[in-house]
Amino acid sequence: MQTAKHRQPIYRSAFGDILIDADCLASMLTSYFMTDDMDAAAVETKFFQMLDIYNLDRQEYFASIGKYEGLKPSGVAVIEDILDYYAQKVADGELPGH
Repeated sequence: MQTAKHRQPIYRSAFGDILIDADCLASMLTSYFMTDDMDAAAVETKFFQMLDIYNLDRQEYFASIGKYEGLKPSGVAVIEDILDYYAQKVADGELPGH
């Protein structure tokens, strides 16, 4: 995941860049997980487990004020896998790109 010059999150797939809005990404992930027969509580638990909120050994910050929305490496991998799946479906013409 990268952030472009215009401060919009971009995912660079093998097929091209995907512009990502955080709210839409959350909806997309929720839909993806719920098609795997996860209920709303299981999806919420999955999201919570992806967050890196209890990492007290974070060395890159002197201080942190407010909520920290970092992801564990495993959480990043899950999102990358889903976005790669989406990119493949768009490239194959199975899903619209916009």
